[in-house]
Amino acid sequence: MAGKRNDLPTAKEMSNLLATGVYKTQQEMADAFGVSEGTIRARLTQPSHGNAVGRPPELPTAAEIFRFLARKDFKNQKEVAQHYGVTEAAVSARLAPFKEQKINFKELMPWDVASKHRTGRQGRALRLHLRFELENHTLSEAEEQQHTEWLRRMEREVITYSEADGWAYVERKPEHGDLLIALPADSSLPRETEDLFRLK
Repeated sequence: MAGKRNDLPTAKEMSNLLATGVYKTQQEMADAFGVSEGTIRARLTQPSHGNAVGRPPELPTAAEIFRFLARKDFKNQKEVAQHYGVTEAAVSARLAPFKEQKINFKELMPWDVASKHRTGRQGRALRLHLRFELENHTLSEAEEQQHTEWLRRMEREVITYSEADGWAYVERKPEHGDLLIALPADSSLPRETEDLFRLK
């Protein structure tokens, strides 16, 4: 039975579902709620009530803007605003509800990292990499430089982890492919999560 427009989450809730990866695309969300993709798009571009700046329909969803920034399609919010013909304040208003989201690093790691190892430098490097992939806009210039230098190193090495021995860098071998980590044999990471750990 087809869903009704009134049964849909709010625009903010829907953008959050996309931003956090619960649904990968607007079409996937439309299928889940039994409506058309056009209905989803219309709800996502509704203005926010009580917001003087509003959510202009010219802008993509917050999830899409975050992806643009992460992929370096745009350097900053100002470039996003210029491209879509809106003010920088309008872009900030679109992103504001999601900027304080915390990445669940524990859920994304292929290992159950012991508390005594959570401050290890390899673990910190991987968390910075995940921030680069998922929240690029939160990195400082120094962190971006640090990440770039680390990726150069990772062309020759991969990171391993065990509860007994902790973190380690080991020489990259053909069986590691283009991953930054040596996946444990029993890894059950979803493909989209595994892709976060690939050399780009």
